[in-house]
Amino acid sequence: MELVPTIRVHIEKYMRQQNLKLQHFSDITGINVGTLSAILKGSRPMSMNPRPLEACGTIPIRVCCTW
Repeated sequence: MELVPTIRVHIEKYMRQQNLKLQHFSDITGINVGTLSAILKGSRPMSMNPRPLEACGTIPIRVCCTW
């Protein structure tokens, strides 16, 4: 079975590439900074709508989700 990168991996990679702090990424995506922090820490498993990430060009939906 092929491992599929998680949204967390994509967010971390994008933030590193763009040299973004968590608050700035939150401002760009409109996702609550606490929610982003929990995702990145892996402390709170959750599902979320990836559309805010796609809208800012960070994560194409086809990469992170299958409907």
